[in-house]
Amino acid sequence: MLRFLSSLFKPEAPSPPVPAKQLGIDLRAMDQALVKQEGYPRPQWDVIRAWIKANVASDDVPIAWNEVGLSWLLNLKTHLGSPYSVLQSPNFWLLTARSQAGGFTLLRTSEAAVQELTNWLGPIAQKRGHGKHVILDFETTDHYYRYIGYFPHQVSRCRPVAASS
Repeated sequence: MLRFLSSLFKPEAPSPPVPAKQLGIDLRAMDQALVKQEGYPRPQWDVIRAWIKANVASDDVPIAWNEVGLSWLLNLKTHLGSPYSVLQSPNFWLLTARSQAGGFTLLRTSEAAVQELTNWLGPIAQKRGHGKHVILDFETTDHYYRYIGYFPHQVSRCRPVAASS
């Protein structure tokens, strides 16, 4: 347990290197893939899924979904402005208003949680889907509720976490 807790407070690590192969996916260039609704750029997942199916080789699908996630967050970051940034770890993309050190602490905690759950649950915790998980860490609860308010059927499952960097 001590090893787990101490891993959360290691000096910040740089983002992992970008994969050698890149597809150059930009949601803004994909017709109707990113639509501004209720003040935010929102991905249209059915459009994106169909585009990937029609345009991406099956071996490249994980790369495509990683690029889609990054493009989504970079567009949302541009919309939200300063102090937001996008960071990554092996399993996560993070949009955050925290300091870089605070963001990397959140990513390390998330990676440690995935590892602990995988160790505990074994094969049942096998990763499904493609690409990295996305964490939206809004600066205020007002930003959070304005963003998720668009998804009324899912709001009851989502709760903001108290921010502290």
